[in-house]
Amino acid sequence: MTRSESLITNYIEDSLTDEEVVEFEAWLKEDAANMKEFVTALARDEQLRRTVSTSVSQATANAHRDQLLTRGHIDRAASSDGC
Repeated sequence: MTRSESLITNYIEDSLTDEEVVEFEAWLKEDAANMKEFVTALARDEQLRRTVSTSVSQATANAHRDQLLTRGHIDRAASSDGC
């Protein structure tokens, strides 16, 4: 991992030290390409977070649906035995 990647990662994870903040700000001002690299990394991170969040939400919804369907199936079977 390059130093810039490390700084960007620490920024995203909100774990920059005070010294790294100074270094990071200087690095951003140093070259427009650095800002572009940073913005690209932020966009990639945001997209990944959305994808993971959507996948987890969908998996949770599917598990809940399956649980309800299983309960419904068990309830129908129990009521048909009692009739």
